[in-house]
Amino acid sequence: MIAVYSVGDSNETVTMLYDLAHILKEGKTETGSQVIDSQYAHQSTFYIAKNPDASYTKLATWVNEGWSGQAYTISGERQFEGYELTSSPTDAQKSGILVANPPVGFKWIDSTVYTLKDGSKQYREGEIVDIAGSVVYRIYQHNQVAYTSQPLAPGEYATDAGPLRVTKNAPIGSRFEGDEGHAFKIQNNSKYASTDVAYYYVPQGTVTVHYVDTEGNIIADAVVDTEKTASGTEYSTTDHKPTSITTKDGKVYYLKPQDEVATSNLVGEKSIVDITDANKAYTSVVGETGTVEASTNKHVIYIYEQAGSVLVHYVNEAGHAIKKDVVDTDNQPANSSYDTAVDNKPNRILTDDGILYELVPEKTSGAQEQGKVVAGQTLEVTYVYKEVVAPAKDDVIVHYVDEAGNPVQGDAVDTKGADVDTPYDTTDNNMKPTTIVANGKTYELVPEKTQGDETGKVVAGTTEVTYVYTDLVTETITGGVTPSETDQPEPNEPAKTPVKDTTGSTDTTAVVNESEPTTKKADTSDKVVINVANKPVVQPEEKAKVAVNASKELPQTGETHADESALGLVSLAAAGVLSFMGMGKKRED
Repeated sequence: MIAVYSVGDSNETVTMLYDLAHILKEGKTETGSQVIDSQYAHQSTFYIAKNPDASYTKLATWVNEGWSGQAYTISGERQFEGYELTSSPTDAQKSGILVANPPVGFKWIDSTVYTLKDGSKQYREGEIVDIAGSVVYRIYQHNQVAYTSQPLAPGEYATDAGPLRVTKNAPIGSRFEGDEGHAFKIQNNSKYASTDVAYYYVPQGTVTVHYVDTEGNIIADAVVDTEKTASGTEYSTTDHKPTSITTKDGKVYYLKPQDEVATSNLVGEKSIVDITDANKAYTSVVGETGTVEASTNKHVIYIYEQAGSVLVHYVNEAGHAIKKDVVDTDNQPANSSYDTAVDNKPNRILTDDGILYELVPEKTSGAQEQGKVVAGQTLEVTYVYKEVVAPAKDDVIVHYVDEAGNPVQGDAVDTKGADVDTPYDTTDNNMKPTTIVANGKTYELVPEKTQGDETGKVVAGTTEVTYVYTDLVTETITGGVTPSETDQPEPNEPAKTPVKDTTGSTDTTAVVNESEPTTKKADTSDKVVINVANKPVVQPEEKAKVAVNASKELPQTGETHADESALGLVSLAAAGVLSFMGMGKKRED
């Protein structure tokens, strides 16, 4: 404020600065001797956050500047992200008059300074140390600090022990007894009047979610569910509650069906969040629903169990793998049901190299075939197989041999590569000929000597059936023969049934004895084929030698190149033999 005053009797006009606060306080016109300089003054409004660890953070400052004695109004409430207001200045503090207070850090020396005998100075120094006007006093003597007080608020006196003399009676106060009898008062008697005010804030509350296993090991990064939200805001962490978690190394975890949310900071033997003595009030472990609280970081801890698996092995009786392992149950929650016998227990296994194996149930080892998955474990079931000494596909082979076991024709395959239990029959499809002509000989089946089952079902391995044949030894006798009673059956002799010759000949009619097979040619050539393979045609005592000269027979005419007498002798001999064979004797050919 600028004012013009007349000083003394000279009517001299002087322009001076006045202390408006002093003028208002005194309420009267100042004389020249009472005029003092007006001083710069300011009023500050502070916005301060109280941290959970008891420290302070200055969020902002508003300063009103002017001359002492001017009116002021403080700054109003402010909003700061992540903080909420907890206290404000009173109505009386919201406006006032600026006062020129010394600034913080201002120092001064009392006007009384003593000179000691050694020539050094002895005096008291004061320093403003905060905006409230607190003062620290220092006593100097012998060129060094002899005493320093604690900060003393306006009106407060020191109570230190030692060199101080504290008086509790009037006048109340304390004094420092210096050298050479000099004493100094240690009391803040200043009229410091602070106009500064402050708004106080605290951090808003948060909710953080953690993911651990049953031992307290962290399996996923924490997630902030609710970040710096006003007090009373409802929260729910269920949207940050996955049923399963796969870690970076491929392990799978499932949320525990019971006790899935920790009720304390300790899981297993591990502390999930760092709670120190300084911020216990700021951190708490809570449930998955609730409300946000200022200055409180709430933690929700979800507990997970590692998944389990079931693996099936396939080995032979020597313990060597015959088939790749099969994962029956892969990373499933604990207590899940499994059954390896349903679809991972083959009765037979055919290896790539063609070896057939068959399950040996009683040798199954390892975990149970049916059971429950165990958390964090891989259960192993081992099936054991034995080798089946048989091809994977089975045949039925037919052999044809003479009575000595020599082949009379190549083997035949009745059934090729059939499954076990497939029906077969070697008597059909020309697999069982009654006669075989080979190497200039005729062979006839001997049914009673058949080896193996002609009909049945295919079994593992090769089924073999062997048909046995007898060699028909023949002699050809030439000459005229007139059918006679020798062609008639003897009493009780089986009838002869004409059948087709199975050898394929078109000029031969076979006469078959139903009890003893025989082959006889009876055509216009008058040739007789006598079967001598089984029984002799003539009794030993009735044997006759028959000379046959087939090479001299002329086709269809009976003429010969020998002389007539020789031919007659041969004919008579042949006729006699044939007559003898047909008289009263059973035909045995």
